Amino acid sequence: MIEQGDREKELVRIARKIADTVCVWSIRELNPLVVHQRTRRLIFVEVEKGAMKRVFEEFLDRHFRNVYLETDTKWVMSHVGGSDFNVFVRQLVSRAPLEDVKKGIPSLEKIIVDLFEDGFVYGMSRTPDLAHLVRNAFTTYSIDIRTLRTYARRRGNYDQLSQFIEWLAVVPPEVLYDP
Repeated sequence: MIEQGDREKELVRIARKIADTVCVWSIRELNPLVVHQRTRRLIFVEVEKGAMKRVFEEFLDRHFRNVYLETDTKWVMSHVGGSDFNVFVRQLVSRAPLEDVKKGIPSLEKIIVDLFEDGFVYGMSRTPDLAHLVRNAFTTYSIDIRTLRTYARRRGNYDQLSQFIEWLAVVPPEVLYDP
């Protein structure tokens, strides 16, 4: 589902030298699923907590511009510049579901949970745009409810997310609950 551009591939290559697990994706890649297209490219480089600062410093040493170490998401988003490319180095939640581990591409289940939890970061907190994205994701792609449930529980928001999905009526309600 997620296609990485040259810049994302370069970020993966650099981060992989420092971190064991890397996940890189751009909010712009979600444009086919939303109504309001995102013109700014917010790129998220997610690595394990112990590698965050080293990856951030490596990007700075390589003269990447508009790179932010995400320690306080609200502060970062209120101070981010007008650049088309902003790179955020974030902590990767343990055992986050990745579509392609080698390339560091996240699964759609991970993106849905992260958008629901941190939607304000991506400019689509629990708004009609998020509802449209989740509805399109469920109707267009095969979403693994078990993967979604497991990851959402790790993030601590499965109850709210399942209520949101149930409200969207994209799957039968009984599918959302443990067998």
